[in-house]
Amino acid sequence: MKAGTTQKLKFRKLARRLCLNGWGAMGILESLWHATASNAPSGDIGRYSNEDIAALIDWDGDADELIDALAETGWLDRCSNHRLVVHDWGDHAPNYLKANLARHNKQFVVACPVRQFPVAVEPTGSRLQGGGEEAAQADCEATTKPSLVKPSQAKPIKHGHSGRMTYSAKFCRWWTAYPRKIAKGAAAKAFAKLPADVDLDTLQEITALFSASFKGRGPYCPHPATWLNNRCWEDDQTEWQDRNGSGSQHQPEQVITL
Repeated sequence: MKAGTTQKLKFRKLARRLCLNGWGAMGILESLWHATASNAPSGDIGRYSNEDIAALIDWDGDADELIDALAETGWLDRCSNHRLVVHDWGDHAPNYLKANLARHNKQFVVACPVRQFPVAVEPTGSRLQGGGEEAAQADCEATTKPSLVKPSQAKPIKHGHSGRMTYSAKFCRWWTAYPRKIAKGAAAKAFAKLPADVDLDTLQEITALFSASFKGRGPYCPHPATWLNNRCWEDDQTEWQDRNGSGSQHQPEQVITL
């Protein structure tokens, strides 16, 4: 890793997105580069699926979330020809690899921009009146789809014969409380794997506190699946508050533990 990499903003953003400390983010990037050198020397790591890339770098979390984080923070480039290309791989690649490619008259891959296509947007809002888990499930199913999607993301997630993924009422109730609405399928899988000793009512209350906190409302709010997989409800809740002088305005009224 080049000197100064850990001081870059995109390095800090990657660590925040994946809820990692500095050495954890360093390990992710070093593992990505080593995996690319061994398996995709031209930098076209997108020849492998997201699950395969996660396996190559020994990531045991959600594979799609990992790839999204790496792409959105600038470590991977989405490409219309190769799907994913390591950003500036010509700079990161070891010298022996550069010499090997030159010896075989090959070049590093340069990412081509991915075209975006508009899709229909479903209206938000509950189709049921009143509260409770049924209303929460209606809101969950009516979540607005993105107005723009990449071609690789255009295929719908199918579930059973309906062609539509369904979610439990308990998950939908939790989903409405969590502040960041992204990667709902991965969040549903993480929710389904919660230990049996987790009290869902208490989890719901803690989620509401997190949602109202500085971190929950800020730009570095974790993916919902990450929040669940990392058992973030067990965090010190004072760490969710603003560290820049306004923390006293956002202190939770109560601290709830499971």
